[in-house]
Amino acid sequence: MRRAWLGSALALAFVGLALADDIGLIQPGRVGASFLLRGIGARPAGLGGAYTAVGDEPSAVAWNPGELGRAPGTGLAMMYESLGEGMWMSSLSASSAWPGGFVTGVGLTMVEYGSISSRDETGVVTGTESPVDVAATASGAMPLSIWAGHEVWVGIQAEGIGLAMGGLGVAGATGVLASLAPGVHAGAALMHVGPALSGSRLPSQARLGLGYSVSPQLLIAGDAAYGLGDRQTLGAAGGEIRPVPWASVRVGGSWASEAGSSHGRLSVAGGGGFLVGRLRFDYAYRPFANLPASHVFSLTLGGGAPRP
Repeated sequence: MRRAWLGSALALAFVGLALADDIGLIQPGRVGASFLLRGIGARPAGLGGAYTAVGDEPSAVAWNPGELGRAPGTGLAMMYESLGEGMWMSSLSASSAWPGGFVTGVGLTMVEYGSISSRDETGVVTGTESPVDVAATASGAMPLSIWAGHEVWVGIQAEGIGLAMGGLGVAGATGVLASLAPGVHAGAALMHVGPALSGSRLPSQARLGLGYSVSPQLLIAGDAAYGLGDRQTLGAAGGEIRPVPWASVRVGGSWASEAGSSHGRLSVAGGGGFLVGRLRFDYAYRPFANLPASHVFSLTLGGGAPRP
């Protein structure tokens, strides 16, 4: 009964936020803390960001809190992403399973924007500084017995955000992941929902995803997302091939609309990974037009091979 009540409450939260957006309580405007939309992890990056329904490791805290329900045992994930021009992004996340199917997770993400000249009120350069933005999360997920014969996990998340140029803020997220059939999972999440931070809206986003393990060697995934603050839409799709149990090859792509335009931008990505015991190494490459390419490196301990 308690789990059914929690599921109903989270479902009402989804409906309430959707209605608030529909009647204009969530107004579009300038969006800050956009680094939160990059997500974390080389595996998600290699799949083009299509990760709302296929995550099964600690990095799921950045995509869908409900996915933590699939994280086995205790896990630790670390990521470093080179953004070019002296900029980088890193993350550390962990998850732990408890009796009764309850799983908790924490995460810390940092992005540094390189060296920037600091000036006094007259415009004279007085030195350099390296602005850093930070986000910390605490999450929990649990199974729900609301659909006979199907696994369903629901998760919630609290988030603290610190911007070098814009003070401190808080946000929340909620998500659900459901097994529709053997090898088929669907996910939905509301991410980064909270009050404006120093005059800028948070990058609140509604996400839907579907993952299908065609076989133990092939996974395909797709996502659709809508920005509640900037009214931008996004689509992503990716595939993962596992020629041997200890190695994976990935390719993915995404399309994002441009604000105030019917046009959009297309991005592609690729990568792979290999498993040594309980340690998994992943890499992803994301090229950008007229900008340095992004290289993403991840280490995951305790999760093993990605689950079907």
